[in-house]
Amino acid sequence: MIKQFKWLSLQVLASRLCPPGIEGTLFALLMSTDNAGVMTSSWLGGVLLHVLRVTRTEFGNLWLAVLVRNVMRLSPICVLLLLPDGNQNTVKLPDEIIGEALEEEMSILNPVEEIDNI
Repeated sequence: MIKQFKWLSLQVLASRLCPPGIEGTLFALLMSTDNAGVMTSSWLGGVLLHVLRVTRTEFGNLWLAVLVRNVMRLSPICVLLLLPDGNQNTVKLPDEIIGEALEEEMSILNPVEEIDNI
């Protein structure tokens, strides 16, 4: 539950920035990136423990592994400056794309007019 809540802000930002019609593809890309990150962190965590010689009975360098973990968890803060300025209601798409999307939605919403034109 908490994992989905933390992804909510990223999904809202991504849905505002992606062109209409590929929201599902973008969601799949975000989820696959998350899964790849979880797998990579598991593997690299095991490698780190192996390099530091932390085992089931030897905890001498465990403090160093915890320190590396905490630094790595704070490292995404450096990337926050790359986010675009503005609030969540700001439209970031060009007017041409938005106009095409609205025309497509109107044709889907008005099937009676489509039948009358035939």
